[in-house]
Amino acid sequence: MSSSALVTSPSWPNSLAAAAFVVPKRHHLNLMNPVTTRPLTTSASTSFISNNSLVDKFNMLHLSSFKLKGSLNDDAPILAPSSAGSDVDPDELFQLFPHDELQSSSSDLVEEKSLRSMLRLPMQPASSVRTKFRRPFIVGHRGALYDELENTVEGFQRCADLGCDAVELDVFLLKDGTLVVFHGGGSDQFPGDLTEYTINHKRKGILNLHTFAETQQIQFNPDFEEFACPPEKIRRGRIPKLSEVLADAKESGIIVKIELKGPGVTEPVLKLVQEMKMVDQCHYSSFEHDRIALVRKLHPERNEDGTYKYKTGALFHHLPEDFVEQAQRVGASEVHVRYDECTPTVIDAIHSNGMDSMAWFGGPMSMRTDVANKYLDVGNEDSRMYEALLETGVQQMCVNRPDVLVGMFPLQ
Repeated sequence: MSSSALVTSPSWPNSLAAAAFVVPKRHHLNLMNPVTTRPLTTSASTSFISNNSLVDKFNMLHLSSFKLKGSLNDDAPILAPSSAGSDVDPDELFQLFPHDELQSSSSDLVEEKSLRSMLRLPMQPASSVRTKFRRPFIVGHRGALYDELENTVEGFQRCADLGCDAVELDVFLLKDGTLVVFHGGGSDQFPGDLTEYTINHKRKGILNLHTFAETQQIQFNPDFEEFACPPEKIRRGRIPKLSEVLADAKESGIIVKIELKGPGVTEPVLKLVQEMKMVDQCHYSSFEHDRIALVRKLHPERNEDGTYKYKTGALFHHLPEDFVEQAQRVGASEVHVRYDECTPTVIDAIHSNGMDSMAWFGGPMSMRTDVANKYLDVGNEDSRMYEALLETGVQQMCVNRPDVLVGMFPLQ
């Protein structure tokens, strides 16, 4: 292997030996703890072998090898031990390089560990996805949550600055009648839990708070793994009113996709949107389909082209066999599908029944888990993951890394 350096370990499964990622040679990584990493010379076939540190850091990615692009004729190894040691978030590996420079040997990947296989796509990507397909409708999931705290004014403004088409946000109705933008933990049946999200409201949910003033006392937890932005932005974060977010969106012109959370939220949201004269700029969605059914019952109006004036999306965690019928039954204009269930067959079924399609991506923790355990042919919302979704024909993509997706279409 005179032209590459291989990092491997016998502790990694042999069945994953084909999962290799090409790393640009010019980058120098200081990832290893010097106590646990044994550097070798560049004249050998391997640059270094880690006894446990490297394996521990990247084992959750299930990668059996990394190789360097180009020849190894420099004096120092490209991958070198750090003098101080470092804790490495596996997700950060994909952020250290431009996304296109992390390439997978997808033809050799084990198919059951492949997103492309899950989506029923050919294992080899289309040769020119970015020129072959139009730019999708790009939605910032809870804003731009790797740059700013999720569901904040700053995050939504970041999306507008990036050139996103829309932002997605979550809305609750407080007991004092205030509509607030917040996600929280918990389930769709019991949403808005504050336990992990905050450091001063344990064992409480957003719906236990009576007033907007109480929400302003919340201190977000900078150690919560779901928060992907820098810690100082988490510490400064605050929960905004929906009216505040809509006022900014009205000025920027960005579409607002509102996920209706908690009881009693639907009609107050519709009333506020009408008062702010933003009917054409707001869409509504929910996993609880009775909420979007209420939107349609109250507003069956159609545009001249026959489409609904009030856009609604039927959200699904996992698609039932009759998902089209369920969406039609509540008058949905869109079907929102988890990204790894967006097969071309599913997308075709949505479109052929007169509805639009959107792929939604999970939060940062969920996505890290997926690329660590399920999908070895893609990085955590890198260009390869997005390209696979584009090949399915999906129209809209609600993503955590809108900067990456926007950047894939610089001329559109």
